[in-house]
Amino acid sequence: MKKLALIPLLLIAACSQPTGMTGKMSDGAPVVIQRVVHPGFLEDFTLISPEGWSCKTTLDWNKHLNTPYTTTARLPLACDNGQTGYALITVPHLRRGYVQAGQSSITFTLKNGRSGIVHY
Repeated sequence: MKKLALIPLLLIAACSQPTGMTGKMSDGAPVVIQRVVHPGFLEDFTLISPEGWSCKTTLDWNKHLNTPYTTTARLPLACDNGQTGYALITVPHLRRGYVQAGQSSITFTLKNGRSGIVHY
């Protein structure tokens, strides 16, 4: 029943264009994450570096609505330059319905040691 409360929000987002969010690599370099919401509680995240490489992952909210307080998903990243790693997506208070801008984050780490964070 609680998942049904998210349907209007996700349907509105599914009709929109990709959303870009900016953050920083651990070395201070800028990074962009593009987010595309799809019907069925799916979201694609693409990490884009100013150096030209990108990494992708998909979040299935059906598998990651795990607590009433904070939802956290650890997802694999696959990059177009051969790198791999993971993204940790954290959304506080998602099930309670009062997520505020800037409280959610995507932290990522690649096998080559590069890492960063984006708040949204």
